[in-house]
Amino acid sequence: KVKASPQFERRTTSFLLLSLTLAAMVISNAGFVIGLVGAVMGSAIAYIFPSLLYLAYTGKTVQPTKKRIRIERMFCRTLILFGVFAALAGGSVSIISNFFPHLLGA
Repeated sequence: KVKASPQFERRTTSFLLLSLTLAAMVISNAGFVIGLVGAVMGSAIAYIFPSLLYLAYTGKTVQPTKKRIRIERMFCRTLILFGVFAALAGGSVSIISNFFPHLLGA
């Protein structure tokens, strides 16, 4: 088990705090950040990560010669593609609604 040194933890915490503070000073609309992160991470958590975990598990421990496993793995790859598309679509809508609202008719 690897344990980070206290100095590394302090530097990492300071870097994250500084980064968030600078972002808060520059970005005046927190709703945009929340919408963008929500669109991308929501898709990743719902579609991409579970499929990647299943593919990693079945690739190492289960014989992929069974037809059912091959079909499930193909479905997981399809879910990953859908998740990437959904993340891009959601992120795009978030960006367009914040910077170009006239394009959405709002």
